[in-house]
Order: sequence, then structure tokens, then C-alpha cells
Amino acid sequence: MKISKRQLKRIIKEEKANLLKEMQASMGASRVPHDIQSTIDSWLYQSEEELNGRLSELDRTWHRTPEILDAIQVALDIMKDNVEVWRNQ
Repeated sequence: MKISKRQLKRIIKEEKANLLKEMQASMGASRVPHDIQSTIDSWLYQSEEELNGRLSELDRTWHRTPEILDAIQVALDIMKDNVEVWRNQ
């Protein structure tokens, strides 16, 4: 059975998410209802896929450009700050 590079990446991401869930459960860290966690995981996967797809349309080697990776990190830091604002409301 052959799988495409995209399918392999998806499988790896799904397995990584499963491992993270297992780690959280074993540490007792996850008290989030399953359907909520599933929604968050789905959003994360879709966001990664969309960003990769859109950036790849513009520059197929975007992931090798430090300035682009830095810009993504800044955007993620802003998102993290917004989550902290939500936490404190």
C-alpha cells in the first residue's frame, strides 16, 4: 500500500496529537471534556494545514526561511497573549 507524503504528514500529526493526549491523561492534566478537546485538536490540525497550504502557494520553501518562521512565531505569541486575556476576564 502506497501513501502520499501528505497522508504521511497527516498520520504523523495525528499520532503526535494522540501521544500528547495520552501524556496529559497520565499526568492528570486534562480536565477538559472530550468533545471540547476534540474541537481544539481539530482546529489545531486544520490551522496547520491551512497555513502550510497558503504559504506553499506563495513559496514552496517557506519552512526554510527564518524570517517567515519568526513571523509565524510572533503571530503565535500574539495568540498566546490573547488566550491569557481570555483567562483573566
